[in-house]
Amino acid sequence: MCSGFLTPGALCEGFYGLESDVIGKAHGVFGIPSSMKTYPWFESDKTKKDITLARALEDRIVFGLNDDGWNAVAADYSQLPSQESIRNDVQKVNAEHLILLILNDWFVRINLNWVSAFNFDWDVTLKIYDSHANLLMHQSTSGRDVVDEKASESPANHIRQAFRDRVEEIIDTREVRDALAGSASRSVSTKE
Repeated sequence: MCSGFLTPGALCEGFYGLESDVIGKAHGVFGIPSSMKTYPWFESDKTKKDITLARALEDRIVFGLNDDGWNAVAADYSQLPSQESIRNDVQKVNAEHLILLILNDWFVRINLNWVSAFNFDWDVTLKIYDSHANLLMHQSTSGRDVVDEKASESPANHIRQAFRDRVEEIIDTREVRDALAGSASRSVSTKE
């Protein structure tokens, strides 16, 4: 398996001018909107109440990859890294690759007054570098998922599942596997 760094974003501030731990807007009583924070909507661990969306996604992705047999570690960047920083950081942990998932948009809009569906807008850039900081793959993709809710599940569980499904669709592709296997540099852009 590939060793590697992984980070799902370099968020210094949140989306739409909001804080970096806001994942969306929930419309409650009388349709009044309120900010949805990473904790408790996505992260349920009370010890991580101040966690950012990027860090929470990074933790879950690294855990999932390691659980699947990878040897992944979190990069924990707070801003986009330079090529020199990538090279130094990857070599410091003797990794083969760095997977950088940049969240340009990752936002949920949900109405809590009734069970229906909610919108999950996303716009991401995925970059994969080798241990010498050479760009192996660059892919941009964006879209909106309309997530149907079921009364048997909480809105938070629906959000977690929607995030999981989207991350899986972004990372589990032939282009990503080819880049990690050492294929030539490529650039892909999709809009759903």
